[in-house]
Amino acid sequence: MKVVVEIIIQTLLAFFGIWFIARLLGRKQIAQLTVYEYINGITFGSIAATLATDLNQRTWHHLIGLFLFGILTWCMSYLSIKSKELETIFQGEPIIVIQQGKILEENLKRCLYSINDLQE
Repeated sequence: MKVVVEIIIQTLLAFFGIWFIARLLGRKQIAQLTVYEYINGITFGSIAATLATDLNQRTWHHLIGLFLFGILTWCMSYLSIKSKELETIFQGEPIIVIQQGKILEENLKRCLYSINDLQE
């Protein structure tokens, strides 16, 4: 019974920790996420799952990792806004796929996108 209560408490901590960090980072649709924000989302889920179920480590170890990833994501977003060079390093350069109403198929290939992907 004690283990179940501990798992419930850790799960609540993980859930509200992710919720709090997501609120701090702001709202974006999935398509608008940068690469590091997307990777960070996956990492959040992994850390939160471990936090919820791992009884062998101290809870605060996982919480530190969770909040550190949140802080790093915020820092990268902030630095991207402040520096065009860092934005290019962190996010890459945009690739034009439609120009003057014409689909640029070579650029689609560079993005590993098909015409169907574009139409979606």
